[in-house]
Amino acid sequence: MKTLQVIIGVALMALIGGCSEYVDGYRYGPGPVLAGIPATQPGQAPPAAVLVSVIGVRRADEKADLPLSIEVRMRVDDNTAEDVVFEPATLQMTNRDLIEFAPPILTPRNPFHLTPGRSEFVTAYFPLPAGKSYDQVDLESLQLRWLIQVDGRQVGQVAEFQRTFRYYYYYDDPNYWDYPYYYPYRFGFYYGGGVGIRHRRLGRPHVVLLL
Repeated sequence: MKTLQVIIGVALMALIGGCSEYVDGYRYGPGPVLAGIPATQPGQAPPAAVLVSVIGVRRADEKADLPLSIEVRMRVDDNTAEDVVFEPATLQMTNRDLIEFAPPILTPRNPFHLTPGRSEFVTAYFPLPAGKSYDQVDLESLQLRWLIQVDGRQVGQVAEFQRTFRYYYYYDDPNYWDYPYYYPYRFGFYYGGGVGIRHRRLGRPHVVLLL
C-alpha cells in the first residue's frame, strides 16, 4: 500500500511540476528580507528600505525570451523627503562558492527616482551558467548585492538567502518521517509536515550594510 502511495504521489507531483513556471523544491528563505538605510540623525525614520525575496528557479520561457534563471523580486520604498535613486543594473548574485551569475534580465532596466512616500518594484532574472541546469549548480545559498543612493550618498547592501525544504510523514504511519532531499522528491499521502533550512553554514540569514 505504501509503495502504491509513493508511486501515485510522484506521478501527481510530476504532473503539477510540469505545469508550473517554477522548478519544484527550490524555495528560499527568509522572505522577504528587509534592508533598511540607517537614518543620518537620531530619532529620524530610515530614509529608504528595500524588501527582497528570492521567488525560486524559473523555467526557461521562449515566448517571454527568458532562460532558466533565478527570479528575484524587490520593493524599494522612499520613507522621507530625501532623494532616493535605485539602479537595477547594480544587482549582482553569487552562490556560496562565490560563483557570480550573469547580469540579470531586469524590469525596469533603467535607474529611477523615488518621490517621498512612494514605492517601486523590480523583478530580476539571473540566468544560470550557460549549459548548466539547476541540479548542476550549487543553489543551496545565494547572496544578492545592490547599490542605492540616498540624498547623494551611495549605500551598498547585501542580502543572504538559504534554500528551504519541506518534510512530511505518512498518514498511515506517523512514526515514519520522509525527508525529501533529492529531486524528484518522494511523496505519499500526508497529514503533517513542516519547513526547515538545510546547509545553514552561515547561521541566521541576515542583511549587511556596506557604507
